[in-house]
Amino acid sequence: MAVPSSRPIQTDIIDYYNTLRQRMNALPELGEEDTLEMETVTPKPDRDYRSEARRLALQALYEIDAARHGVATVLSTNLDFNYELARNTVRYVRRLVRRVSELKSSLDEVIQQYAPAFPIEQIALIDRNILRIAMYELLFIPTQPIGAVIDEAVELAVHFGADHSAAFVNGVLGTLVDDEAQFTALRQRMKSHAADDEEAQETSD
Repeated sequence: MAVPSSRPIQTDIIDYYNTLRQRMNALPELGEEDTLEMETVTPKPDRDYRSEARRLALQALYEIDAARHGVATVLSTNLDFNYELARNTVRYVRRLVRRVSELKSSLDEVIQQYAPAFPIEQIALIDRNILRIAMYELLFIPTQPIGAVIDEAVELAVHFGADHSAAFVNGVLGTLVDDEAQFTALRQRMKSHAADDEEAQETSD
């Protein structure tokens, strides 16, 4: 029988924080005398099925990266018995998760191009996957409104990322779309994957 730890949770959190601090060399040191404040953030209601799908896709992609679970396993676990989800939502979650996973290397190259100061492996998993989803929509689904894609990516960063995640995500995506010539060129370059993307959409039905 497991014996509950007598250590207060704040001590465990501080130890974890200071371990991260040693790795990052950019955070102030915390001690037992410091007070921690925790905040529960409730996301805004989803605007439409795509908003809900983006949120669910982010959670799935995070699990795939963090726990090294397979794409099919994660999709099945999260979608197969969730009968409350609309058909359109399920289809779009599957499309986002499958295609972002398949195109991860190409998407990461674009992220690296527009965030050169941050090696891809050093970008937080949440921020990385928010950017991957948004990059995929911007580059592979030209019918999606650019402003809506960026706004919702920033919204995800506000609710699921760290303090500076929203500004980081907004900066990277804004720089991409503001560079109109390069943005257009990237869309053209990605056209070689367009047929595969349409097939992925059809087979996800």
